[in-house]
Amino acid sequence: MKDLRAQLRDADPVRAEPALPADEALRMRRRVLDAAGPPARSLGWRETVAAAAVVAMIGAAALAVRRVTPGMPEASGAAAPPASVEATDRLQVQFATPGGTRIIWTIDPQFRLNEVLK
Repeated sequence: MKDLRAQLRDADPVRAEPALPADEALRMRRRVLDAAGPPARSLGWRETVAAAAVVAMIGAAALAVRRVTPGMPEASGAAAPPASVEATDRLQVQFATPGGTRIIWTIDPQFRLNEVLK
């Protein structure tokens, strides 16, 4: 790898050229900044407060619609656990991501870690 880097460094044509004079570099910098236009204006405190208020109102409206709309699935996407689980039943917990990854845990209430370690 060092050999390749040395070859590329040696073959670089810009390396042999002299550096730009300071006034030429400054003139180029001014031209680039002029072409870019004036700097963007930052928001004042009033605009920031107004934007925060709009975001808060949108959030409140989303919560209100969520509470009013019956039959919408839960945000987590997980099924509600059964009302009662007997000690002999195994419980299954599923987790799914929007990308399609699924994780399924099976919980056995009869499992005892102390008995396994002995």
